[in-house]
Amino acid sequence: MKTAFVFDPHFRDQTRVVIVIDVAFGTPEAARTETMRYMHPLGKLPTPLRKGIDNSLVVHMGGENTTAFSDHGLIIVYSDNATKRIGTHDLEETIFHESVHASWDGEHARSPEWAAARPRMVSSSPSTGNGSRRTRTWPNQPCSRTRSFTTPSASPPKRARGSGR
Repeated sequence: MKTAFVFDPHFRDQTRVVIVIDVAFGTPEAARTETMRYMHPLGKLPTPLRKGIDNSLVVHMGGENTTAFSDHGLIIVYSDNATKRIGTHDLEETIFHESVHASWDGEHARSPEWAAARPRMVSSSPSTGNGSRRTRTWPNQPCSRTRSFTTPSASPPKRARGSGR
């Protein structure tokens, strides 16, 4: 059985996410440094999403071109890909995205309500070259404008005053 470095940080809202760092990082200090890269993105998650990561965040060494993935309470990321995402300012978006899968896919992914909502959500990457910015049209909003973001919000954008729509 392969060993790993395990950290158990707790957050102010009484949630915790166990962070498992690949033994390939070599030392407890290197593993702690790697852990700290994920603390800010994890800390910014809404409480229900952080609670949903109940199995752990696992960090493997390497994998520059390997994206993160998740499954029922578990998120797996690769250190080189995280470095790349930090460079394009979208590690927070990645952690947010994967936390939604880890937290809610098991309960909602196959529901009729989710299937019905999918066609109303539009997501595209503008031609910025790296695709790090996304434009999303939030469903069930009284206006047709879009909001661009690099760090997603937990709720749809508020309608601007005086928009007339």
